Amino acid sequence: MKCGSGLRRCYELCQGARTVAYFSLNPQDGLYRMQTSPAKRACVRGFALIDLLFLVVILAALAAVFSSVPERLRERTHITIDLNNLRQILHASALYSNENNDHLAYPTWGGDLTGPDGWAYLTSKNGREIPGATMNVPGSCAGRDVNTPQFTNQLAYFKVGQVSQYLPGVETAWCPKDVSTRGPEARLRQLWLGRPVKVTSYSWNGTTAGVVGKPGQNVPVGKTYKISQFLPTDWQMWEANDADAFNFNDAAVNPEQVDIFSKRHAGLKAWWTFTSARRNLPGGAVVGVFGGSAQFVRWSKIYDLNSRKIASPNEILNGPGYR
Repeated sequence: MKCGSGLRRCYELCQGARTVAYFSLNPQDGLYRMQTSPAKRACVRGFALIDLLFLVVILAALAAVFSSVPERLRERTHITIDLNNLRQILHASALYSNENNDHLAYPTWGGDLTGPDGWAYLTSKNGREIPGATMNVPGSCAGRDVNTPQFTNQLAYFKVGQVSQYLPGVETAWCPKDVSTRGPEARLRQLWLGRPVKVTSYSWNGTTAGVVGKPGQNVPVGKTYKISQFLPTDWQMWEANDADAFNFNDAAVNPEQVDIFSKRHAGLKAWWTFTSARRNLPGGAVVGVFGGSAQFVRWSKIYDLNSRKIASPNEILNGPGYR
C-alpha cells in the first residue's frame, strides 16, 4: 500500500497485538509494505497484567536471594573464626600436654568455677600470684557483663589457666556469633548475663578426666587421662548449648546428657528458642578433636550422636571410660 493515511490505521490495528508491526520500503515498486515480528511488543501503550505479575515475581525472587547473601557471608565468617579459635585452643592444649607427661588439662568440672584448676581458668589463688585478680577466687559472673569488676577478676584467672595461659586473649575463647548476638536480642542477652562463666563459649568433654563413663576408672580428682589414650578423631571440645545459662557453670560438658550442643550454626534463626531440633537442619556445629584439628560437622551427625542413635564408644562418648 502507499504510505499515507492508511499508515495510522495499520499502527492502530497493531495495538495490543502479540507481534511487532513495522514498514519497509520495497525498492522495486516504491511501496511501503507492513511486516510483523513476534520478537517484541514495541507498539503497545503499556504492560499487560500478566507482564506485571511476572515482573513482580522476578523482583521478589531477586530480593529474597540478595537479602540473604549478607547473612550467609556473616555465618561463614563466624564459622571460619570459630574453627581458627578451636585450632588455637587445641594447639595450646598440646603445649600443656607436652609439659605434663602427655596428660590433658582438667576440664574444670565443678559448679560456679569451683573444684580443681582447669583448662580455662584457675579456681583459686592458692598462694599463687595472679596479676589483675581482685579476689582469691575467680567467682561467678552471673548477672554481670564484661564491663564489670567481677568479669575483670574472672578474666585474670582465665589468663593463667592451664591452657588459656597460652592463648593470645579471651577473644580466642569466644565464638564470634556468640559475641555479636549477646546484646541486640533480649532473650539472648538474658541468657548471656545468666552465665557464671563468661570467659569461653567452648566446653571440654568430661571424658578427659574420667568423670563420666564406666565406673572404677580410678582417675584421681583433678587429674586426667593422657591424650594418647584417645583416638585422634574423638571430640575434645565444642560449643555448649547456649539456650540454658546453667550449661556455663563451668567450662566442661557432660556428654551423657541430651541437647548439649549449641544450635547457633544449625541454620535456625531463633536457635535459642529450640529445646530440641530436627535431624535435617541445614547447618551444623564446630568441634575440636584430640588429633588437633577443628571441623564443621553437619547437624545430622550431631543429632545422631546426641540422641544416642550411634552406640558408644563414639566421637563424644570416648576414651578409656567407654572403650
